[in-house]
Amino acid sequence: MLLDELLSRKGFMMYIKVMHQDYDTMDQNAEMSLHYHCKCFFDEDESGCSIRMEESDELHPQNLKWRWIVPGQTVLIGMYPPLVVQRLDNWGWQLENHHVVLTQ
Repeated sequence: MLLDELLSRKGFMMYIKVMHQDYDTMDQNAEMSLHYHCKCFFDEDESGCSIRMEESDELHPQNLKWRWIVPGQTVLIGMYPPLVVQRLDNWGWQLENHHVVLTQ
């Protein structure tokens, strides 16, 4: 992934991962579903790098700082686990960690 692709004005759809499991057994093979959260954009300007949400969202912090860990392959946003970059079959991009999936 190139910087221009990350900064695309198309933005990314953010989905929260929700695990469906029996907490008494803590099944490692539990089913997971994705729940739409918001659309977000990566920005880079004179104030540095930040990520912003299209919709006003009181539950999610705004203007989190981002940076490459491995340029083009891994992105760190704020204090959250790193997002791994992957090319999709439709030539879009996906950024994923164990909490969220961002797709383009």
